[in-house]
Amino acid sequence: MRYSCLFLIFAGLFFSCKSENIVYLSSDEVHMSAPIIHSDNLFFADSAVVTMNFSMPETIIKYTTNTSEVTHTSTDYNTPIILKKSATIQAKNFHPDYISGETAILKLRKTNSKLAASVIAVQPAANHRYSGTGEATLTDLKKGSLSFSNDDKWLGFQEDSIRILIDFPTAKTVSKVVVSTMANHGAWIFLPHKIEVYSENIKIGSKVIKAPQQEDNNTLEFIEIPVLKNLYKNIKIEIISLSEIPKWHQGSGTIPWFFTDEILVE
Repeated sequence: MRYSCLFLIFAGLFFSCKSENIVYLSSDEVHMSAPIIHSDNLFFADSAVVTMNFSMPETIIKYTTNTSEVTHTSTDYNTPIILKKSATIQAKNFHPDYISGETAILKLRKTNSKLAASVIAVQPAANHRYSGTGEATLTDLKKGSLSFSNDDKWLGFQEDSIRILIDFPTAKTVSKVVVSTMANHGAWIFLPHKIEVYSENIKIGSKVIKAPQQEDNNTLEFIEIPVLKNLYKNIKIEIISLSEIPKWHQGSGTIPWFFTDEILVE
């Protein structure tokens, strides 16, 4: 009995000492989150206004517009940015007491798309859960957000291939087609394997997209497909999905989702 009591006393002392040995992070071990970047529309004809925010005293937001990495020597954000051309905005928070952490990225595109009054058909139709506003979704110059489940600006498909047929009211000079899309691997949404562009059954352009080797961050993307510059009365865009979700993903073996919110013809 005496030894049992001694054991309990020593055990109590041991665990009470252990409980007091609490490790706290110092400020120079804390990574900051990314700033918030906002623009009223990611497609624009003349100019776009970009604002940034992060509500912590002494924080300095630095940014770049040319896809280069954000560093301590990058431009300080002080007033709204007015863009006159397409850009990829990257921004990061800097603070004297904390480690700079994640980078926020926003892609904006200036466009002179030629789809006004064009007739558009999509085959097959988008899934009923992600049907946006029908074919008009692809020409309203409104970019969808990453919160796709609460956004009516996306057309979503789980198909081997999707065909988008465009008939212009009059012949147009075309040198590039842009497919606006997103990647959200956690939601089984992937960029396609390949996009091909045809006119009168003749291939005039194509682009292959490299399959991801691991789960990447969720991103909004513009896939550019150069085409043979010429006058066209109609074009067909064929979007070919990955044959299956990659093996590293929990959905391996099934056809991934593909989402698009805009087609630009320039």
